[in-house]
Amino acid sequence: MTEAAILQDEILSASTVRKRFAETLNKVARGNAVTVPRQEGPSVTMVSRDSYIDLVRQNAELLELLEVCRALHNPQIRKEVKEAEKGIERGDWLSFEEAFGESL
Repeated sequence: MTEAAILQDEILSASTVRKRFAETLNKVARGNAVTVPRQEGPSVTMVSRDSYIDLVRQNAELLELLEVCRALHNPQIRKEVKEAEKGIERGDWLSFEEAFGESL
């Protein structure tokens, strides 16, 4: 899937969106975001499904990277990673099949 970049964020009132619903959907389908401020509660932003899925995927990737960064701040984990790297340099490693009992 290609990344769906959001081209522009336009702010429209709810009444404008109601009056120009088809036009608004076309803008969103072309990659623009449309934000609708609300008097009660948070604003609502409409994005295309491709943009939404891409944002969710990017968020998941960032959370995974954050988890790795947090783990690498743990001195014990850093020590174990260094020891593992030294073992690899010495040739102390197992193939996937040896480690997991199945081939790739």
